[in-house]
Amino acid sequence: DDGLELLDAAIVNAVRCVPPENKPVGGEINNCRRFLTPTIQQFRNLRAIVTLGTIAHQSTIRSLKQPVAKFPFSHGGQSDIGDIR
Repeated sequence: DDGLELLDAAIVNAVRCVPPENKPVGGEINNCRRFLTPTIQQFRNLRAIVTLGTIAHQSTIRSLKQPVAKFPFSHGGQSDIGDIR
């Protein structure tokens, strides 16, 4: 109720359900990608994705069908994949 509005943006989880101690394992991450990939694809004018943490970064790179090794995670890092930064 602070009056703030989210415009032309979305907040999405790379892992939809929170596992015990908030530490998802590989199978959970891979399983949730079937939700992340179509979610990313629905944004026709997508220009940027901000990922918070290694899991979100790697899952997003994989959703964009790119090799994680080519786009390593770093705090404050930026990469361009096609038209998406």
